[in-house]
Amino acid sequence: MSSSGRRLEETTRWVEEEALFAVGEGEVPSFSSSSQNTNFNDDEEGPIVVVSGNYLDDGRRGTKHQEPGFFGVQMDSASWKAFLVHMGPGFLMCIAYIDPGNLEADLQTGVGTGYSLLWVLLWSTVLGGVLQSLAAKLGVSTSMHLAQHCRTVYPRYMRYILWVMAELAIIGSDIQEVIGSSLALMLLTGGAMPLWLGVVIGAVTAYLLLFLEKFGLKWLEGFFQMLVGILGVCMAVLFFVAKVPYGRVLHGLAVPTLSIESLPTATGLLGAIIMPHNLFLHSALVHERGIPVEYRSTAKHSLWYYKLESAFALFVTLGINTAVISVFSHGFHKEGEATADIGLFNAGQFLGDKYGPAMALVWAIGLLAAGQSSTMTGTYAGQFVMSGFLNLKMGPYKRALLTRAFALVPTLLVAVMCSGTSTGLDALNQWLNILQSIQLPFAIIPLLAITANASIVGLGFVNSAMTNTVSIVTASVIIVINAGTAYQTALTVLAGKSWILHTGFWLIALVYLGAVICLTYLSFQSLCHQSAQDDEVEDRPSTTDPLLSVVREEEEMLEDDVVKAAGTYAPPVVPPVRLPQTDAQQVTSGVTTPRSVASSSMLQSSRYGPVALRIMSGSNCQELFQPLKVGSMDLGHRIVYAPLTRCRALTSVPVQMSVQYYSERATKGGLMITEGTIVSEHGFGYPCTPGIFTKEQVEGWKPIVKAVKEKGAFMFCQIWHCGRASHQHYQPNGETPISCSDVPIKGQQCFSSKSMQMEDYPVPRALDKEELPKIAEQFRMAAKNAIEAGFDGVEIHGANGYLLDSFMKDGINNRTDEYGGSIENRCRFPLEVVQAVCDEIGAERVGYRLSPFGGFLDAHDSHPYASVSYMIEELNRFGLAYIHCLEPRVKGNTDQEADPHFSLAPFRKICRTVFIASGGYVPQDAADAIGSGSADLVAFGRRYLANPDFVKRITLGAPLNEYDRSTFYTQGAEGYIDYPFLEDTEWGREHAALLKEAR
Repeated sequence: MSSSGRRLEETTRWVEEEALFAVGEGEVPSFSSSSQNTNFNDDEEGPIVVVSGNYLDDGRRGTKHQEPGFFGVQMDSASWKAFLVHMGPGFLMCIAYIDPGNLEADLQTGVGTGYSLLWVLLWSTVLGGVLQSLAAKLGVSTSMHLAQHCRTVYPRYMRYILWVMAELAIIGSDIQEVIGSSLALMLLTGGAMPLWLGVVIGAVTAYLLLFLEKFGLKWLEGFFQMLVGILGVCMAVLFFVAKVPYGRVLHGLAVPTLSIESLPTATGLLGAIIMPHNLFLHSALVHERGIPVEYRSTAKHSLWYYKLESAFALFVTLGINTAVISVFSHGFHKEGEATADIGLFNAGQFLGDKYGPAMALVWAIGLLAAGQSSTMTGTYAGQFVMSGFLNLKMGPYKRALLTRAFALVPTLLVAVMCSGTSTGLDALNQWLNILQSIQLPFAIIPLLAITANASIVGLGFVNSAMTNTVSIVTASVIIVINAGTAYQTALTVLAGKSWILHTGFWLIALVYLGAVICLTYLSFQSLCHQSAQDDEVEDRPSTTDPLLSVVREEEEMLEDDVVKAAGTYAPPVVPPVRLPQTDAQQVTSGVTTPRSVASSSMLQSSRYGPVALRIMSGSNCQELFQPLKVGSMDLGHRIVYAPLTRCRALTSVPVQMSVQYYSERATKGGLMITEGTIVSEHGFGYPCTPGIFTKEQVEGWKPIVKAVKEKGAFMFCQIWHCGRASHQHYQPNGETPISCSDVPIKGQQCFSSKSMQMEDYPVPRALDKEELPKIAEQFRMAAKNAIEAGFDGVEIHGANGYLLDSFMKDGINNRTDEYGGSIENRCRFPLEVVQAVCDEIGAERVGYRLSPFGGFLDAHDSHPYASVSYMIEELNRFGLAYIHCLEPRVKGNTDQEADPHFSLAPFRKICRTVFIASGGYVPQDAADAIGSGSADLVAFGRRYLANPDFVKRITLGAPLNEYDRSTFYTQGAEGYIDYPFLEDTEWGREHAALLKEAR
């Protein structure tokens, strides 16, 4: 089986195990009528999953559906099974605490100061654990790891400074690790192997070990755990053979003692324990495990297990480091002085002379395990740091080769220059520890700032005041101690040297200090911005506002129609209204209400059918008003205008009326996604839809985009090819619509622009393999044209049974070539389109839309979790701006309750970028989704359509206009630009003073 096939199988099995069977009950009436009311691209239709907390509660019926938990483990109680499931990242992280550089610091501490500094080792490990817990939190709570966050949070110049500092730390650590492995090989071969050859062998071995990843990350993690175990056993053997007195060890751990003479050794020990690149590594390792962020309580339990695993792993490292210090203290430290000049280079020789040749062999084996394991973690840290900061896109082995070259080339040079000289290697190790210690602020400060920012990690995971205090004190102590050590060491080395070297040192020190101050300022500025936004949220209307009193009065007026229970509403009984029918289409009975121009009524069509829309103040929806970084955009809130087909472009060129339509709904810092916009003349499938493949169409979009941007909003163009969802009447020269296969849409009809009647969908023509690059080129050109028109990016429409989605669905795709059959093959062409678009405009300007469920346009898949999960995993590799998923909705042309096996939850778990959810949300449900981590953004369609000042109304807790479905797909101004603003409603006139203040 291929590696991708194995990965697909693992992902499929995992997703199927993790699928949550939790979908809200209820039925949404169907709204179908004449040709003006066909089921077009209305993205807000159908029953919806409401996900909140450790239980799934629909919020209206009082029913609860218990979720199975993370990896099949009930997370509401601690268990060894859950602990073992989460084991892995902590042990990979802990290797940095026992690498050859640490062993060098340990043995020199033992030889030079005896047992007196064991307490420094203990508290250094504890302080490191505090910082590692923050790194794990970042990996659990967000869709990016620390390096990726730094790329999006900080300006370009600081981003490169952080990257360079992280790379320097990795290079310094790698030199110690690879040389440690080489020294071990020299000991094992009796000195026959030169140091430089050991470096080469160690590097090649580390690269070959990457093949273990082909069998799954668990195998690689297990191998590392085995190496840690080997090191632990070797150090335990040395400890017991040396007959170390336990009492002196316990005394050294419990009783702090520190002399002026031992201060440099103590600070060196502290600097060796805590390494900056390890924070980047740990957050990425936890992030890669796919934590269930959408269930806030489950994610917190997962974080607890990751912290527990990290604590256990660090306890193991504490034991190993304690054993090394104790062995060398007991054997080579007498009467307060070192009896020998011992370093990593000659430690094995001294152990062999003191305790026998077998102990030299044991030391060599342990040193080899430490060096080889830490070299591999250095490989991973280098990959995460480079790809995170630079958004590097290349295969894992090419990326590993590049990142390793940054560290291994300097290491090889050091090995050649220092070969055979213990003094040179020991001095080098000391300087490398200093190098890593002065890099610490460039990892610790961003980590503290990001985990303290609620807009990034979410309200449920943001650092508490106590955590911030402890973390800042910890970081300050570590930074000050390490800076002082570096300063004292530099002065010692420069003593008696020329003034030129002293001047150069102070210039470098000033530049370094300036960079740290700049980083601190930028981080503090970010936190102040967040604090100001939190204050703004708190200042919004609360439960004591006069506005809420008016709302309550209006709620009381509805008591005859609405059953009020436990703070929520039950659906009222509304008699159905028969809509007009055509001979060609049977119309399902449904409910509709006229659009209200100045109504105080709160009856509204919701995801559960006609229910009373819950009116709430902005303070109850504060999650919707948190800022968010999406690609290169700094969004001011989490409300997105969803892509909605409106059929107003009479000649496929956007009309002037659309300038008003879009600009009225634009808000500062908001994201708008256009209606589906056709990529080629063969892509049409509906009447009066706009395109973006001609110069006239591009020019038609320019004033729209300009008007939106003048409001301070961002705008993505959804690029679309209808595929088989078309008719010959929409195709040039009456050609047959194209698709992945010759499988027509059954059970539904389309509106013919020629006959003006509903007609059956024709049998499409299957595309030849040679035609596919041309289609991808059309999407690429559409993206290019969108940027020319001024759009901030594009959303590729890969949903709802249209062309790209048809390739993914095995109910449509029956191809036998490399674009059909397996899930990998069926996703191949959509991914080729993504690649073409990203190559043209950059991945940070690209979003992708998916509809895992529903069966719209007869698009069915036998294993939707498996296929969509694979697709999202592949999309993760591009680093897109976002992935946009539709909640479970209508099937075909009739509405029915969603399949209880369907939920977006598994997809949210594996998504590694911003996740947009859409489909029938009301404001409070959207706020709950953001707050629980179920989504990063929520797209609103019908309600936003009917309320051009939708965002303001949510902020004020004002009532919403009701939408008029009968005007969704007409060609006039009615239902397009005539929905009233809040000021023009009766409610607005009654609360004019409040509206004036809101301005």
